[in-house]
Amino acid sequence: WLPSCTEILKALPLSRALLGWKKRHKDDGDAIRDEAATRGTAVHRMVDRLIRGETLDDLDPYAGLLMDWWARAKPSVILHEQAVANEADGYAGTLDLLAEIDVGFGERVMCLIDFKTSRTSAGRERWQAQLAAYSEAMPERMVLPDPGLMLGVLRLYEKDERADFLFPLD
Repeated sequence: WLPSCTEILKALPLSRALLGWKKRHKDDGDAIRDEAATRGTAVHRMVDRLIRGETLDDLDPYAGLLMDWWARAKPSVILHEQAVANEADGYAGTLDLLAEIDVGFGERVMCLIDFKTSRTSAGRERWQAQLAAYSEAMPERMVLPDPGLMLGVLRLYEKDERADFLFPLD
């Protein structure tokens, strides 16, 4: 048994942005977190359906955002919802998506992508750490093309007109 990357990251001090958010939402923070988790689960199910070639209900605002990004990025999926472990450093986790994606101008890159449904990017530092940890836990058999693996977050929020693809995540 190895602790999850997400659990380990909870032990890190909160960023100034997250501290401010917690202060502003001291009464409803847990409810907002739980609502985001429910949205996140729904988005993961939608990705499963897209990978299987199914159509999504475009009345769902997250489905519209996800389908728009999917059409633009044209992901060639390598791994999806894949458990990974770094036994040397003692952690494990589940990566959301490893895919070759179109980043414009005919250029395609290999990208490790995490899906987020938060309203803000306040957790960006933790997102970076999470993706970096997953990249270090990739299966050894994975041979990545030059220039290597890019890390990115696809942030979907229903009130936005377009999904934010934070790439490269730095």
